[in-house]
Amino acid sequence: MEQGTTEESRRGYKEAIDVGLVAEIESILYYLEMRNFVPDNEKSIIDKIIEEERGHYTKLSEIKKIV
Repeated sequence: MEQGTTEESRRGYKEAIDVGLVAEIESILYYLEMRNFVPDNEKSIIDKIIEEERGHYTKLSEIKKIV
């Protein structure tokens, strides 16, 4: 019975991570599009946000591998 609970927990963690991964992808796409609408002197700010979101995606991907 404990084995099932552990497997259920793993599935739950992976599902939660998948939700996070989708959210990060959507954020990246949002900021990439937004970049087209900001003045040139503000693009670097958007670029930093995009890199941060990519970092979140990478961390979640790594966590998913070990769960």
